[in-house]
Amino acid sequence: MKRENFSMLRLPALLLLLPALLFVACDSNGVSSSNDDGTEDSVEDERKYTSAYQLNVVYFVPTDNPPKPNHEERISEILLHVQSFYGKYMKRWGYGERSFGLPMEDGNTVDITRINADGPASDYPYDGGGSAVKEEVQAYMEANPRAKTSDHYLVLLPENEDGVGAPYYGLGQGWAFATDREVMDVDNLGRERDATVYIGGLAHELGHGLLLPHTTHHASENEQLGMALMDAGNSTYGDAPTFLTKRSAAILNVGQLFSETEGEFYGSARARLNSIKGTVEDGKVVVKGTYETDMPVSEAIVYQDPEGRSNYNAMGWVASVSGQQFKTQMPVAELTKTNAGTNYEIYVRLVHENGTLSSFPVTTYAFEESGKPKVNFDLGPRDDTIDRKGWQIVDFSSEEVGYDRYASNILDGDVSTFWHSRWSDRDPSPTHPHFVTIEMGDEPSGVQGLELVQRQNGQRNIRGLKVEVSTDGESWTSMGAYELEKTTVAQSIRFGREEDVRYVRLTTRSSWDESGLASLAEVRAF
Repeated sequence: MKRENFSMLRLPALLLLLPALLFVACDSNGVSSSNDDGTEDSVEDERKYTSAYQLNVVYFVPTDNPPKPNHEERISEILLHVQSFYGKYMKRWGYGERSFGLPMEDGNTVDITRINADGPASDYPYDGGGSAVKEEVQAYMEANPRAKTSDHYLVLLPENEDGVGAPYYGLGQGWAFATDREVMDVDNLGRERDATVYIGGLAHELGHGLLLPHTTHHASENEQLGMALMDAGNSTYGDAPTFLTKRSAAILNVGQLFSETEGEFYGSARARLNSIKGTVEDGKVVVKGTYETDMPVSEAIVYQDPEGRSNYNAMGWVASVSGQQFKTQMPVAELTKTNAGTNYEIYVRLVHENGTLSSFPVTTYAFEESGKPKVNFDLGPRDDTIDRKGWQIVDFSSEEVGYDRYASNILDGDVSTFWHSRWSDRDPSPTHPHFVTIEMGDEPSGVQGLELVQRQNGQRNIRGLKVEVSTDGESWTSMGAYELEKTTVAQSIRFGREEDVRYVRLTTRSSWDESGLASLAEVRAF
């Protein structure tokens, strides 16, 4: 079924993700029949998946670039093939006979909405073109509300013979873009390299449109199942074993397109990690934590992301949750990079029951010469902090007044507010150091250390910090230089001795994002 559009407006841009993805052989119906080792099962009947919502499949046609031959049939077969692939791994990981919903025209063919663009292909380039296409598609859906079947979109543009690039990425928030080429035919998988690259690329970017982040395989998964879809599966789909990871399936499990009932999806979910602890026990990295939220959590995912390749090579472990607590054990032998000096970042995603994801950086660590991960952290609020009644800010290098990022915010007890060094009217941009000075009441107190909370969205988090203390505000004693964790959880720095303190001066040395700016949410003492 074809639907035509009308004239539309255009907008600015935001761009996210990229190449990558999937594999399987198919039977005569275009349904996956491959095993995890690349061999084929006997032909089985096409599996049907039911969902209360269906993917909006859009074929977007610039004025100077007509559709590719037989595009409706080819794309329909591709999407049914990819649907079956996703369904296979949803079942494998224990989430049942489910996959993303597709709008069907006659029970066997995917219903594709054709939208004739307002402009030529040059109006929709790779850089920024996704937002322009999105604007026109949204306008079409507003004018034709019955055409919209969910909050998720896959938009294909025909390849431009003049070499003009087109959007080919996931924008996040339910949008994915791909290119249509004649070679994209399921019969060409395993025969034509470009079929793998472009069909695999479509499957990968669709994953981003379904809110999947990048992730790679564990060592044993790579041996048994091949390449992870949300890693570099675009280079293996149809040529070598490729699979959907359990952590991807856990996210899809609560997604709108996988729901068999109607409901509210992707609304707000306020959440924060309260505490998290990590150790190495019996050859496993053990991580357990607590959180609070106003939206129930189905599962938590703990990631270990080695340096390099952005987050493509992040390995994740799904942790069950109970009573707003989670715990997982991650065998060191499953990590793909264990060379001495290799740096890892640990972060957590909470998968909310409404499909919303909350992400939290936790800490970084490195592998030692012995080949063991140097993991030993215990982050969270203390129960022995000093009452802050009478505390005040008595000096600071700067504060961002225009956006209410006052230095006093570090004493207000609200982690959502924060001090930020001045930036809005500074030219050139300021650089470290920045400082803030706290008066802890009228009399000195015995202090053993400080509890600090970083800005919660991770921006301008302080890395290097110098701490000085004083009893009179004039004569200062250095308590050392520290490297703070890039984490949303309260963290403690210990002086090594108790010191009489009335004034504390915090001086920044660097930020995690390597900017010359700094921010901080809360400061306490113990």
